[in-house]
Amino acid sequence: MNAGKSPFTSSALTLGRFATGVPLEREGTPVVCYGQCDFPRGDFFMPMEVCVDESGIHGGSKRCVVAGLAGGRNDIVALESRWKDILQEFHIPPEVGFHAKTFFRRGKNGQRYGPYAGWSDQQAIDFAGNLVASVTDLELKPVGGAVSIEYFNSLSHNLRRWLTGGVYDQERKKWLTSGAPNKPYFFAFNEIAVGAAEHAKSGVKIDCICDRQDNFSGLAIQMWNYMKDEMQWYTGEHLGGIHFYSRFERISLQAADMHAFCLYHIESYRADTDNYEIAFVLHNIAKNGTHVKKLEKQAVDLMLPAYPPSLKEEDDRKLRVRESRQSNVHRE
Repeated sequence: MNAGKSPFTSSALTLGRFATGVPLEREGTPVVCYGQCDFPRGDFFMPMEVCVDESGIHGGSKRCVVAGLAGGRNDIVALESRWKDILQEFHIPPEVGFHAKTFFRRGKNGQRYGPYAGWSDQQAIDFAGNLVASVTDLELKPVGGAVSIEYFNSLSHNLRRWLTGGVYDQERKKWLTSGAPNKPYFFAFNEIAVGAAEHAKSGVKIDCICDRQDNFSGLAIQMWNYMKDEMQWYTGEHLGGIHFYSRFERISLQAADMHAFCLYHIESYRADTDNYEIAFVLHNIAKNGTHVKKLEKQAVDLMLPAYPPSLKEEDDRKLRVRESRQSNVHRE
């Protein structure tokens, strides 16, 4: 019963992306990262939390980013306390809070919006600097993934299904769960668990704190629990619960929102250096993002050895049929 080359598969089952990247990374062939991929193992002895948000799930997005900040539970609580104090210091009402899309928005003449209307550039950079320091001073770890939408959509339906958590029985040649072939969010979401687990000492549990939304919560819970229940994978020993809150109930989600938004705009800031606030956030938070991964061709190529052979054969067959039809059209 062969489900691919990954040592983390059970009998003939191949559980999508979960059965791939970890052993490849440990063999010293890391996925392309925004930072240097040295994959340190274990920073925290205490119970951990990873606060998670997303960017780029709207229509027309170039990429889908799911990003988080991982740390000891006490550090996450300390972040929320400090973040609340900074909002108060800069007169941001608690019922408004920080929302990256509003803070980084600019009009044609550079004007700011919402609670930041009328702010000077110096006020804005001071505010951003305080928020960033609340993360970096506590040495919270950025984790997550950024999926190229164009590349993801170019992949076969089966491969997209597999990468987004579809469970496939190679022996019976049957899908056991659907995955989400039209939602790259779940390809990136897997990297939250993988990245956070890499920062946990043996036996340390990690709770996942996600922004509350209805579109993705069901499958996100399913994926998290698969990784949690498969104890032969190193993620299994570390994953605790997964919970959904508003960004007002868990203020750390506002920090995750800042991280995800800036990663989504990483190429824009490189092309437009006038957007120095995004540049500042990325330089200070994401520069050491060894677990913030670009999930593009090179990353997928590293996962393919564990792709179920029967699915690969089906993809190849469909490709040959498509190429044959195109050839016939050209001859006509």
